[in-house]
Amino acid sequence: MRIIRKVALAELRNLFFSPVAWFVIICFYVVVAALFTTMTSLLVNLQDVEFQLRKAFGGFNMGMMEIIFLPISGQLLTLVYLFIPLLTMGIINREYTNNTVQLLYSSPVRTGDIILGKYLAMVIVNIVLLLALAIFITCGLFIIEGVEYRWLLSVLLGFFLLMNTYAAIGVFISSLTRYQLVAAVMMFAVFFIMENLSAIWQQYDLVRDITYYLSLSGKAETLLMGLITSRELLYFMLVIALFLGFTWIRLNSTQRTVGRLELACKYALLFVLFVTGVYFSSRRSAIAYKDVTNNQLNTIDPQLQQLLAGLDGSPLKVTLFTNLLGISANHGLPQQRNKYIWKCWEQYFRFYPNIELDYIYYYDVAVTDSSWYRRYPRKSLEEIAGIQADIYNIDPSLFMTPNQFRSMANLEGDDLKLLMQLEYKGKKALLRTRGGDPAWPDQSMVAGTLKRLVRDKEIRVSFVTGHYERAPFGFLERDYGQHLTFKADNQAAINRGFDTDTISLLHQDVPADVDVLVIADPLSPYQPEETARIRQYIARGGNALFYTEPEKKFILQPLLADLGITIEDGTIVYLTPHELPNNLPGRLTNAGLTMANEPESVKSLREKINLSHINFIGASQISYNSEKGFSFEPIATITGGANSWIKKGVLVADSAAPEFSGWNGDERLSEYVTVAALTRTIDNKEQRVIVASDADFMARLRYNMGTQGLAFYSWLLYNEYPVYVNERKAKDNKFRLRPAGASVLRYGLLYGIPGLLLIGAVVWLLRRNRK
Repeated sequence: MRIIRKVALAELRNLFFSPVAWFVIICFYVVVAALFTTMTSLLVNLQDVEFQLRKAFGGFNMGMMEIIFLPISGQLLTLVYLFIPLLTMGIINREYTNNTVQLLYSSPVRTGDIILGKYLAMVIVNIVLLLALAIFITCGLFIIEGVEYRWLLSVLLGFFLLMNTYAAIGVFISSLTRYQLVAAVMMFAVFFIMENLSAIWQQYDLVRDITYYLSLSGKAETLLMGLITSRELLYFMLVIALFLGFTWIRLNSTQRTVGRLELACKYALLFVLFVTGVYFSSRRSAIAYKDVTNNQLNTIDPQLQQLLAGLDGSPLKVTLFTNLLGISANHGLPQQRNKYIWKCWEQYFRFYPNIELDYIYYYDVAVTDSSWYRRYPRKSLEEIAGIQADIYNIDPSLFMTPNQFRSMANLEGDDLKLLMQLEYKGKKALLRTRGGDPAWPDQSMVAGTLKRLVRDKEIRVSFVTGHYERAPFGFLERDYGQHLTFKADNQAAINRGFDTDTISLLHQDVPADVDVLVIADPLSPYQPEETARIRQYIARGGNALFYTEPEKKFILQPLLADLGITIEDGTIVYLTPHELPNNLPGRLTNAGLTMANEPESVKSLREKINLSHINFIGASQISYNSEKGFSFEPIATITGGANSWIKKGVLVADSAAPEFSGWNGDERLSEYVTVAALTRTIDNKEQRVIVASDADFMARLRYNMGTQGLAFYSWLLYNEYPVYVNERKAKDNKFRLRPAGASVLRYGLLYGIPGLLLIGAVVWLLRRNRK
């Protein structure tokens, strides 16, 4: 160890007695300082403006780790490999250039001591470089509230391992040539190859895993995101050991005559040991994880963990269906398989290792889809598939024909895209993907599909039909298919764990397994037997959702009267310069916000600002009589004022603006109740009913996913569906600085410290030259 230390000290003298090391250190610091101070000054000024606008400003929507440190880290990753070659390009070959290598070989210094000593010197230089980053991390601890120090330490660890890996590669490359410039160019080439190795030959099963696991790409990013894994730690250690071992073989071969075959065998043996270590350390069962972020951002939601913990260990089989001619096909191709495995499913492997992945490739188009034939005129579907396969550089024989695929799976036209099927203990459920990049389903979609596999009974939300009610499967302006059955919308009910159907009550009672009965704005009165069956369902404690309209309230009023609800005569009007008077701006009440964990509701309650917005198109006041035994709670209202009132009689919205007329019975209130929730206890179970005096606000044209989402259905399903996985509020979202302090900090960090470093470097080098 004493010899290693002496070699390291000698190398450090060589580095710091030359301008190169000082140039690299100062440049690295200035780059980090410019990135950090620019973003900090901008955000501090923006925060100051927010505080002036509203004193109760609760901070930015994202934490400073995501706003400042991660972008800086991402940019440094693309720059750091430029600095290391400047430091390592002469670390070995300098001994040849200065003719000192023979002195080293003739001295009682082993080859391993030389290599480890020089590498230790580079580790120390890397620590000095990282001190520049540590300065800004330390500043963050003082100027940011609730800063995530463990995450910041993980960032430092990621850069430390990456830079030392580059240094080990540089030491080896430096031993291959006497020319420093050649060594630097070779290092850039090796760094580029190792970064992009994961994109090479990914379409071939034989080499896919090897090239992906050997690549440097993404390894440091995992640590920068605050997730420390044994796989990444061992990878960096193994790469360092590999190139230091290569250097040892290289230097030994220059001291004595070694045959090419023997030399090649040594290199090959070491490389095989390295590949073996990387491969086995990347097996699912061998990976240990530590998420150091405060909000566990790299870990699936506790609800999902609980769902996976409820499985009995049986295989959970996931089959990925990739349609060559479907949406997002490129994400499902073999060359993207490792990204699919590790970006989509790794977070679930951690909590349920027995997930089996299977892949089916095919080509097909919906009967009504002629876009491919228009794109490639006079081509058959098989020829079109062959062209697409050539574009993706994939063997077309890999893909099943439409007939072959349809014989094993029966997918509808809008599911002929990138799609997954989950199977557990013989039960299957579809898991749809999202459009765009990434295409993989979010945690809410996965949770909804898992619930389909483990529940004892299907969830039934049934819409009464037969009287031209709003359709759960339709996508016209008045229909509800957008938020219930639209498969391409990842927020729709069908992708969140529950389905909807229709039921006619003319010849049957409401089935006992119906969870929610929806009566959505019928256009004609129900028959007596239909009304009786709805009353029977309500009487036995069934949950229900009633939508009506002011001009058709007479149809449902007899049923609502049984609940103590009265839809008052007249239509609420709201006068604005640019909208029709029946276009009413509503909002959820506090009770409405707490019905379900919709993102906007959660944010409103957290920020103590009601961010909800509901667009009612014609609504009436709801009043209540407590004699029927229900508890009444308004959940959506319209704020009253001089420009709003209840207009009695018929409202002609597209004519002249209405005027308030007390003689005709018009009435002004401070607040108008438009949606209400009713509860009572029957047989030790809480019955839940929602009544809305407008049906348009949930229709496709006016529906606001950001506000109400699926909250009404969630509340009626006792909040079991959907599973909400909301963004976790970051605590490091505010600065302690004001703009004046940020300005002082900027000048000190960006100009003061680099100036002192430059002066220190000049003095140091001048004194050295004098000696």
